[in-house]
Amino acid sequence: MKPRKKAFTLVEVLIALVLASFVLGIAFALWSRVSREVSRSSTRQVLQHQLRMAMDIMSRDLKSIKTGTLKAPPDKQSSDGSKVYFEFEKFVELDNGKLAENTTEKVAYELNGSLLTRKSGSDVKILSVNIFSLEMARGVDKSNLSTTNLETANPDQERALNARLDITLTGQKRAPGTRIIETHVERTSVIMRDEYQKTVNKNYLSTNQVAQLGTDKVSNTDQNTSFFSASGTFTLDQLANLSADQLNNLETSQKNLLEQAQKNLTDMNSNIHDVNTGGGWFSDVNLGFLGRFGNTDVQNANDLKSAIEQATSQNDLKSALDKDNDYIKSKEAKFISSTFPDKFPTATSIDDLRNSQDADKRAEYERYKKAYDLLVQDRAMQAAYQKLITSSPAPNPVPAPPESAVDRATAAPTKNPDVPETDAQFQARVTEAQELKKVCDAGKQNLTWMGTPGQETTEIKAYEAAKMLYNYGQSKSELLGMRDDSKTNVDLIQQAKSGKTG
Repeated sequence: MKPRKKAFTLVEVLIALVLASFVLGIAFALWSRVSREVSRSSTRQVLQHQLRMAMDIMSRDLKSIKTGTLKAPPDKQSSDGSKVYFEFEKFVELDNGKLAENTTEKVAYELNGSLLTRKSGSDVKILSVNIFSLEMARGVDKSNLSTTNLETANPDQERALNARLDITLTGQKRAPGTRIIETHVERTSVIMRDEYQKTVNKNYLSTNQVAQLGTDKVSNTDQNTSFFSASGTFTLDQLANLSADQLNNLETSQKNLLEQAQKNLTDMNSNIHDVNTGGGWFSDVNLGFLGRFGNTDVQNANDLKSAIEQATSQNDLKSALDKDNDYIKSKEAKFISSTFPDKFPTATSIDDLRNSQDADKRAEYERYKKAYDLLVQDRAMQAAYQKLITSSPAPNPVPAPPESAVDRATAAPTKNPDVPETDAQFQARVTEAQELKKVCDAGKQNLTWMGTPGQETTEIKAYEAAKMLYNYGQSKSELLGMRDDSKTNVDLIQQAKSGKTG
């Protein structure tokens, strides 16, 4: 009699497969969740470190500012805070914490897209490539002063408060392996010490005034290389005027900038790669033929993303950015028309204003464009705030609602005594703020066409992705320029050094 063979029945095999799949599914879900949380935590730490370092450097500079030298040209700013430029002259801070009376340096901060840089003389420092916005305002806001606050009735007290600068730095970065955008905000207030002391102490002789008593004694910390631009290439004629030690210092500075630019180009390409074009998994990973199925706007956004990410020179990048800009303009015309249908029944009427040879018509287009951007910005901030306060668990204490971008941009202007301005120029600013407020009020109720916040159409998501890609692309172009200029400068410095030793 043959022994009976032992085996699993089909039912037992199926049950085992189901149980194994169940266990593996739970394990994968747990692993995925842990991996996602680790990625988010790491991203938050990177953002916090970058923003705190940037804020610390900026705060130290602004504390030492020379009275009356802070300038922020209007043509170098954007309403959404993604393009910011300000420059000033500062007194060097001594080891004992006091300000030097006879040593100054010029400093400039620039936010272009997501790239924040600090420039001083021939030195450039890249602070972060993950900046979303930078906002800076004087400490006194007359529109918010309480009539019951007796301190504000004192002009000296108000002027002293005006020596305070409130700074808000916001960073954003997508957590690798997720669709989650991590956001971190750093806020601080800085007292411009020279201006404060001059205001509250009538007998105080400011550092600025002390310096003016003997301007021939005031020196610049970078006087030996002050004729060098903070960006761009040098010339052998310029370098010929420097000593061997000065050339060594300049070479070290340029090599540091080159290293910074190369590292941040890698980070920037990662940011570009992570932009969500709104088309789902197949479109996001760009799987060639498979990725061509789907929404046309998403396909266009993916093509733009690939071109901007793969560009290795400023010329290639310019071509990609030009295409991106054309796409953005076409969508902007449609969206502005939808927001202000009474004024612009068709998108063509927007194009007519934007491309007009009449300066007044172009200014009108810019006003409606700015109003649209502000309204969309407020919509996004309100949606994020509602999501925060209704989250589980709810925040305790509940934070105050975000300040309206529209209210901030349309607030009645005030005269700044540090900025020379005629009555006609001031009145023009007042009129522009009033006109912008009228436009914003007219469009506030007309954003329903965008749908529920967080559930926008793929067309809107692709448009927002294109704008983000354009900002990243501008930042990448500046980094490419820094990289190329630094390489050239290092070669020129080495030629100059060999000429001195030859």
